[in-house]
Amino acid sequence: MIVALLWVMITLDAKTNRHGEATLVQATVTNTFGTPQQVTLESQTETTWPPRFRGSLRPEWTNGRWEGRLEAGQRRALGFATPETIPGEPLVIESAKRAPDGQDTPATERSRILDSLEAWEPPSATLSRTSE
Repeated sequence: MIVALLWVMITLDAKTNRHGEATLVQATVTNTFGTPQQVTLESQTETTWPPRFRGSLRPEWTNGRWEGRLEAGQRRALGFATPETIPGEPLVIESAKRAPDGQDTPATERSRILDSLEAWEPPSATLSRTSE
């Protein structure tokens, strides 16, 4: 199923694909405005399994909702899984409003901070074995 929605110059394209006991949802949201927009999307399923990054939930996802800042002309991809079969639209645009210039939203700020962190690994000396 492919769904395309237009809401105040924010476009949302979503498709679903059933794999065994799970439905995978892939979507792109695009800001066609000339100004940054704060966009909130809501899953239309009762159970939403948002993506994880290094074992942690992506910060844009909270309780079946995705919230992010889209710069002018920007397109973002997102997705989630659910155990449900989705007969209709998997996602809807809940809100879109002009984002304050130069100000990150809490979800965007968390994402930016997490993306800036390096993966930690123990020093190789900790893992090496010495024979005596």
